[in-house]
Amino acid sequence: MRTLGSGPDYSPVFLVYGDFGYDNAQSLPRIQAEVNAGGIDAILHVGDLAYDIFEDDGRKGDNFMNMIQNVSTKIPYMTLPGNHEYSQNFSDYRNRFSMPGANQGIFYSIDIGSVHFIMFSTEVYFFTDFGKEQIQTQYQWLEEDLKKATTPEALSERPWIITMGHRPMYCSTTDQDDCDHKTSIIRTGISDLHLYPLEKLFYNYGVDMFISAHEHNYERMWPIYDYKVLNGSYDAPYTNPKGPVHIVTGSAGCRERHDAFGPKPDWVALTSSDYGYTRMTVHSKTQISFEQISDDQNGKIVDSFTLIKEKAGYY
Repeated sequence: MRTLGSGPDYSPVFLVYGDFGYDNAQSLPRIQAEVNAGGIDAILHVGDLAYDIFEDDGRKGDNFMNMIQNVSTKIPYMTLPGNHEYSQNFSDYRNRFSMPGANQGIFYSIDIGSVHFIMFSTEVYFFTDFGKEQIQTQYQWLEEDLKKATTPEALSERPWIITMGHRPMYCSTTDQDDCDHKTSIIRTGISDLHLYPLEKLFYNYGVDMFISAHEHNYERMWPIYDYKVLNGSYDAPYTNPKGPVHIVTGSAGCRERHDAFGPKPDWVALTSSDYGYTRMTVHSKTQISFEQISDDQNGKIVDSFTLIKEKAGYY
C-alpha cells in the first residue's frame, strides 16, 4: 500500500467518481490501469458503492470489495456514504470502511497536500427516519471544521478547501431529484425556516469546490452562488472565481441507467453522458486541474479546466 505524501508542498493526483457498482463497473479496467501505472495517489469515491452493499446478506458488498481489491490494496480508497448505503442506518457502510475521525466514516476531514478535504453525508437530509438530530450534529461539525480550516495559519498551509457529498446542489437533469429544484434542501436547508443550509455555509467560509455524484453523468458548473454565476472574469472564469465551483461526477458505472439532461441552463459550463471518472491534480497552493476521462471514448479527455486562486480566504 502506497502511503500519501505529507506537507503542503506535496502535489497529489486523485481519481474521483461516484455511483460505481459491482454490476456494470464500466470504468474499472481503466481505473485499475491508471493505478497500476503508478501515477495516482488516492481514490475519492463520492458515495453509492456496490449497488447495493447490503444486498444478499452483504454478499454484494463482498463481491464489490473483492472487485476493487486490485486498487484499494495499492492506494488509499477514501469513501463517503450515498443513498444506496442507507440500509439500517448505513451499518454495512460503517462496518466495511474505516475513514479518519470519530464519526464512522459518515463525515470527516483530511489534509492532503495543500488541500483541506471535507467529506460529509448529504443523506442525513433525506433519511430522517433515523432522526433529524444527525442533521444538526453534522452541520455543527462542518462549521467547526471550517472555522479551523480558515484561520490564517491553516490557510497559509492549505489554502484549498474542497467539500464532497453524494447529492449535488445543482444539476440540469430531468429526473426530478433534489438538485433539479431551486429549493434543494441540501442547498437551502430544511423546513420553512431553511435550517442548516449548506450552500450559504460553504460560501461564507470561502469553500473552493463542492464535488458530488448521484446523477449518472458528468456536469461542470460555472462558479456559482444562489443561482448567480460568479466567474473570475469573462476570459478566465476559473481564475480567482467569486464563488464555489460545483462538479457532478457520477458516471463510473452501475446497474442503473444514465440520467438524461434537460435544456442547458446558463450556469452550466459542460455536460457529458459518457461513462468515466474525474482526474484531479493538485499542482500547487494556487492551481488545481481537472480532467474528465471518458471510458466510452477509450480514455479521451472530454473536459478539462484549471482552477486558479491567487489569494486564500473568503469571497
